[in-house]
Amino acid sequence: MGKPSIFSRDYEKMMKRRRINITLIVLIIISIIYFFGDRFIKLDFFKKFNLAFFEKLKVEKKIEDKKPQESNVKDSTKEPNKEVKNIKIEKFTKSDGSILEFYVDLAKGQIVEIKDFKGETNYNLSRNKNFVVFDDIKAGKIIYFDAQGKVKELTRDYYRSSKLNKNFYRKDILASNPNYIWAAKPYIAYDERVLFLSELPYFKRDGNIHLWYIDLKSNQIKRITDLNIKDINLVEFIEDDGNGVKIKVGDDYYILRKDNYKLVKA
Repeated sequence: MGKPSIFSRDYEKMMKRRRINITLIVLIIISIIYFFGDRFIKLDFFKKFNLAFFEKLKVEKKIEDKKPQESNVKDSTKEPNKEVKNIKIEKFTKSDGSILEFYVDLAKGQIVEIKDFKGETNYNLSRNKNFVVFDDIKAGKIIYFDAQGKVKELTRDYYRSSKLNKNFYRKDILASNPNYIWAAKPYIAYDERVLFLSELPYFKRDGNIHLWYIDLKSNQIKRITDLNIKDINLVEFIEDDGNGVKIKVGDDYYILRKDNYKLVKA
């Protein structure tokens, strides 16, 4: 088939017909090779190509079919997160600016987590998780917080000396001696009396640490004994063993008996 002259009047029509004829010939050749070519040549390449192509279509279809199921799985995993909505976070700012966070499960009425971001707070959670006590050593306070959001100070801002018939105020003592331990390291005893450490009833520098308790029912505050130690970090409250609260003081162990609140060596 000769190439038409560009000067011919029907040049464009002839070229269009030429392109159509070439396309038809190519399609006829491909069809012959596809259907009858395995009699003359190996068509492994074409078969593999077609198999791979159709397998890909099947895989894509399976993925599309699975998409609704995956979305259902994601929706179902969100169900347990609804419990987060029942958690209320209460914050308390101490006198030094550090923050405590209390996570309260509103459904259970319990404190489920406590975060002390500075890590310098001594706190103790009640066995039923209904309330917690913690210290603000710089302010000389023992604080009570419960699952209903109630916050109150358990300690007093003064000490009454019956011998001198005089009140000694916390703010004055801490102003003259900022390192003085007015109240620290609370621990909830078996009968909901809160034990704590203090240099009271004396005001000399580097005084001994004394063991005190606060009765949560009567609000009575009473000294138990002198621990004959000067560092509160050397005092550790250990779980009640049935006879009383076990307390480690330095290298020695003591039992604070529940019947008479006397400290005896273990």
